[in-house]
Amino acid sequence: MTVRLIHITDHHLGASAEAVNRGYATAWALERLLTAIAAAGAHGADFVLSTGDLVDAGTDEEYAFARGLLGVAPDRTAAAPGPLTLRRPGLEGLPLYLVPGNHDPRAAWLRNLFPATPLREPLDLRWEHGGVAFAHLDLGVGGRAGDLREASLAHLDAVLSEHQRVVIVLHHHPVPVGVPWLDTMLPPGIERLWARCRPEQVAAVLFGHAHASAATEVGGVPVIGTRSTCFQFAGTEAPEFVIRPLQYTLVSVGPEGAATFQRYEVPLTGDPVAEAVS
Repeated sequence: MTVRLIHITDHHLGASAEAVNRGYATAWALERLLTAIAAAGAHGADFVLSTGDLVDAGTDEEYAFARGLLGVAPDRTAAAPGPLTLRRPGLEGLPLYLVPGNHDPRAAWLRNLFPATPLREPLDLRWEHGGVAFAHLDLGVGGRAGDLREASLAHLDAVLSEHQRVVIVLHHHPVPVGVPWLDTMLPPGIERLWARCRPEQVAAVLFGHAHASAATEVGGVPVIGTRSTCFQFAGTEAPEFVIRPLQYTLVSVGPEGAATFQRYEVPLTGDPVAEAVS
């Protein structure tokens, strides 16, 4: 069975539709992206995955607004990371998995989305779909590089010991993304992750955080990052902000072999229609 998912990330929503982030209307952007995904019939995907920084400051008001925009309710019975059920026009019934980013305080994230899940550190998560296991490693909220803790690696080891096909999910970027100042801030000790990634078992590593799209391989394993629906970072030595078309990634995980992916971009003006890009 092939599992197909839509990867989106780094939405940095405020507490209302009028909230802006460095002048950028994050709610408008995510709304437009979801409209385009719906218009494409979600490409027949099995679920949507958002890899963190759902909100910007981590307040209850921001999470309440995020739930309204997504059309989801907090799941008071199921464990994180879900799924929650999207109830937006054109996406009704589509499962949504959420993992936290460095802008998502873990207590507030759980309280507002998965109140039945007890708080723990790190908040490593896992789920299964169609015979594929998804292992999320929590690199925390302290610092841009993140902290790859031994507990998270033990969590990954447990998933790998139990499943033949695994996708690793991160918020933080584990590889360079072409933004010089960001590329100096990879998680310390990231080689401990790569040492566990055998291409015959690990189908892909998915991440966000860098606000930039990236695609490379480490030891034969595809490593795929998706552009933020917030502003992006220019490829400069010092931080500069740019605004590029909205983006999401359709990832396909087959029963054998590496995952494949297709990028889609949504223009910032005109009709919100997604176009496949290389």
